[in-house]
Amino acid sequence: MNRDTISTALANETLSLKKLSQETKTPYSTLLRAIHAPVAGQAYDPDAVNMDAIETALKLKMGAEAFAMYDFEALIEENSGSATLDLTIGNKITIKRGGGLRDVASIYTIVFVTATHVVLDSDTSTEPRVVGIKTLKLFGAQPVEVEAADVPQTPDAE
Repeated sequence: MNRDTISTALANETLSLKKLSQETKTPYSTLLRAIHAPVAGQAYDPDAVNMDAIETALKLKMGAEAFAMYDFEALIEENSGSATLDLTIGNKITIKRGGGLRDVASIYTIVFVTATHVVLDSDTSTEPRVVGIKTLKLFGAQPVEVEAADVPQTPDAE
């Protein structure tokens, strides 16, 4: 089951190889070498994912029993919380971890969206930031809930 979970998460980009290496304490270079290793009995394809080699590398580092017991679903859930993030111009988001943005605690307003990137305007800076959509998702971008005090009130018409 863990093998299928990891394979699906890597294919859907809800889990990065870097995050997998950090969480399992397996060297990133080992997983990178394993993912691109030739698949036995097939012509070499540099874009193919060799799940046998990844599973073997993880089992060697973690131990077979620890690999079987590890909750990869929780790891994927933690990293894919923003997989359904609404990237509409004007929406406000915050980022849980780094993501190439220096001021993580800031609230960002989405200014422009392309197929692969988002332009963000910070509440603390006038300098816009361009961030990849994959990066936003991997670093846990979350929508900001608008509080009642933030919504402009319209006077009652009498």
